[in-house]
Amino acid sequence: MNALIVLKILFPNYKITPEEKEKDLQTLENQTPILKQKANFYIESLCFIVIGFTSTATFYLVSSCLKDFSQTVAGMDSSGAVQAFSLYGIGTLASVFLTSILVKSLVRPVYIVVLYPLLSTLMLIILYSYPTPMMCIIAGFVLGFTAAGGVLQLALTTMAEFFPSGKGKVLGIFFTSSSVATAMIPFFIGWISTNLGLRYVMLSDAIIAGLGTLLAVVVLIRYRKIFNIPKRADKDNYSFNKIL
Repeated sequence: MNALIVLKILFPNYKITPEEKEKDLQTLENQTPILKQKANFYIESLCFIVIGFTSTATFYLVSSCLKDFSQTVAGMDSSGAVQAFSLYGIGTLASVFLTSILVKSLVRPVYIVVLYPLLSTLMLIILYSYPTPMMCIIAGFVLGFTAAGGVLQLALTTMAEFFPSGKGKVLGIFFTSSSVATAMIPFFIGWISTNLGLRYVMLSDAIIAGLGTLLAVVVLIRYRKIFNIPKRADKDNYSFNKIL
């Protein structure tokens, strides 16, 4: 079905020169941040590579362990654990819709890349500290919203802004890092659960999400330094530019 749809899509001219591309970008100055200086590969790229790992690991750990955590650590019955996990899925769907609205007209993706991991970190610390049935229910929705609702994709979008001339390479590097997390997490969960206990999986996840938050803050600082972000807010621009 996707193949049939793609057959009728007109793709951009891949032969466009950097000069022509820069000219087109200048015409969209009120909507799009323009690079004031070249991004530093050894800062932004390395940050994003690790964020690709941490963002995937954060939601993978939660989705893999939340149900068992709710039963063995919080003492919930099987139906309650299923409810907590169902709320995780509901939070994910809610985040997809709300975040798409936010990044379309209100907030730049780079701010979401900072905010959501921060909220995930705080929620995981609270869940580790107070593993009660009610907290599992709340954490299910919050972590679904903040950890699995699109941070990975928004981080990729932001990385592509830093490196506009190599989006294919950026995509490959970023998702290679994400795939490493996918391959490593099952072994990590098994080792932590066996040696320390399932509760410490959530603490480990909080540390991973915290690392992602710190790197996202670095990216935000670099973003504001490297890009000429439009300040004028109008109907075609971000409404919160004066604030953000």
